[in-house]
Amino acid sequence: MSVSWKVDTTKLNELLKTVPGNRDRIVKESAYHVLGQAQKLAPVDTGALRSNANSMMKSEGKWSVEFYQDYAIYVELGTYKMPARPFLGTSIELEAIRFQDKLKRGLIK
Repeated sequence: MSVSWKVDTTKLNELLKTVPGNRDRIVKESAYHVLGQAQKLAPVDTGALRSNANSMMKSEGKWSVEFYQDYAIYVELGTYKMPARPFLGTSIELEAIRFQDKLKRGLIK
């Protein structure tokens, strides 16, 4: 069982359609940034959780960040015996702030 988050980017995709040459680069960069940040935030015991992750293009303008360890979902969301230690959701939230900052600074043209 892998853990992944789906983010509805419908409105973002509409905005990025105005810059089609830039869209794929922006989305790819964000996906890899989320992956790297999530790997840094993932708790380490053996290192298996951090090393069994990937970011890949699913279709044009859509990327996926996935962690493949069976227990990844339990680390992310917690269980009744263990508190959540979110790493992927937190990384997505941080990337959203980073992305908004880039928009405000006009780096996406």
